[in-house]
Amino acid sequence: MKRKDEQALNEFLALEYHYSAPDAKERVRRLFARGGMRAVFMERIAAELQQKNIVPIMVAKLYSRVGDHEQALYWLNRAVDTDAHRYFWAAFINVDPVYDSLHSDPRFKEIVRRIGLTPPA
Repeated sequence: MKRKDEQALNEFLALEYHYSAPDAKERVRRLFARGGMRAVFMERIAAELQQKNIVPIMVAKLYSRVGDHEQALYWLNRAVDTDAHRYFWAAFINVDPVYDSLHSDPRFKEIVRRIGLTPPA
């Protein structure tokens, strides 16, 4: 499992920190060493929540990645409530693997219906 976690970290750094300074990448590596990818994502959540203009869908994805379904659903609802569902992410909500663990939850199905899509079976 450790090897896969390290691979996940390296992919995450390549995608999310491609243009970042080496010290930013090192900070993420230290977070990972202390608490794995969960610690990395929780730090990202804290940073997102400090922003003046919070992007609800980003927060929902991060909470879903750490397995906090209640918060993921809360932030998905916020995204729909703020008309963010008109953006491109809405078309992919049923097929984005980040939300796979939510598919059986009736609240997720209701969110999908509110967007105007057919909920997953």
